[in-house]
Amino acid sequence: MHLYRFTTVAERAAALDGLEDGARGAALEVDLVTARAVWGEPDPETGERAIVTPAVNIAGAWLLASGSIAGETPIAAIDPATMIATDCTEPSIAGARVEPMWSGSADAAITVSDGLAARRAALRLAVEARRDAILTGGWTVPDGPLTGHTLQTRGLEDRTNWLTAASGYAAMVAAGHGDEEGAAFRDAANVTVTVTFGEGHRVLLAMVAWGQAVLARSWALKDEVAAAADVVALDAIDITEGWPPAV
Repeated sequence: MHLYRFTTVAERAAALDGLEDGARGAALEVDLVTARAVWGEPDPETGERAIVTPAVNIAGAWLLASGSIAGETPIAAIDPATMIATDCTEPSIAGARVEPMWSGSADAAITVSDGLAARRAALRLAVEARRDAILTGGWTVPDGPLTGHTLQTRGLEDRTNWLTAASGYAAMVAAGHGDEEGAAFRDAANVTVTVTFGEGHRVLLAMVAWGQAVLARSWALKDEVAAAADVVALDAIDITEGWPPAV
């Protein structure tokens, strides 16, 4: 899927009008969102919810199409599984998410422009989006008895489970039971593997080290973004490179 950017809504409408009927049906006007709106708890009496933090949209008249549009160059490819922008001609939009304009993504949204400060803010948000995608995408054990097994890291619950397990395995190792089997791992394919407490503890320490390396890379990129003197310098920052592999 291809993402196209037009300067005005009128230009986007003209591009849509120029498509054949079949191609027009496979094109969609969208928002490009770097941060979704955060809503508060429902009011106990009315059930209504207020926006705590507005969504952040990148300026532009965006069009998502399954095929090419004559005379236009796509600005990014969109992964249909995640709806996240990849292979971007502008690094500042990498990691942004495509959403249909009627999905509520634009409710009380802040739209960032192409100014230096706005581009810097957008690129910083893109770094955070890529960091979060990596951290929640799972980690594959690189060596030892669990080699090749992917452990899920989808969110707070997974991370809490692994930290709890690491604490328990460390206690067993400290108590002299490191060579005893009993550390059970359930991988992303729903396969259960049991190893010694010492092996299990080492695996989870390696996972923690990987997570720390991901965070360190995001901090380094944010420092580069903050230090960029102009838009040219910002566009030269490749936020897709340098991340530790999830293996």
